[in-house]
Amino acid sequence: MKRSILISGLILGLGLSGPALADETGERGYKDRGDRSGHMQRWTRQLDLTESQQEQLKATRQSYGPELRSLHGEIREQREALRASSRDGFNEEAARSSADRLGELMAERAFLQSRMRADVGEILTDEQKAKIAERREARAERGNKGWRGHGRHRHNG
Repeated sequence: MKRSILISGLILGLGLSGPALADETGERGYKDRGDRSGHMQRWTRQLDLTESQQEQLKATRQSYGPELRSLHGEIREQREALRASSRDGFNEEAARSSADRLGELMAERAFLQSRMRADVGEILTDEQKAKIAERREARAERGNKGWRGHGRHRHNG
């Protein structure tokens, strides 16, 4: 049971591991957001992915891509509809309808992302999953030091 909880935790965090896998120079690849090739290059370098793993990860990402993009578009539309329901007075029926639909879409997105993380977890070795978990923990520890971003937005605690 303990092993399954650990594996579930590792897999669940894979989708959030991109920033945790950023190299020590702080390069996070934000300039590559549309392409995501920087993300795959970091994974390849830091996790020592085989060519087969790279191909499997790319295929997995591509298989989920169209459905996730569609969901993101629908979520954006429902958020705008929800905002519009309160612009010129509050339209409770429209707001409730948009909020309900938004909840359904976000639940579907969470489900698909979870399924995709599980598929990715099947591709990685135990050692690679452990490395991701280590980096995620280190990042969480750094985040708990009180800084949220840069500049004057310092949060003590």
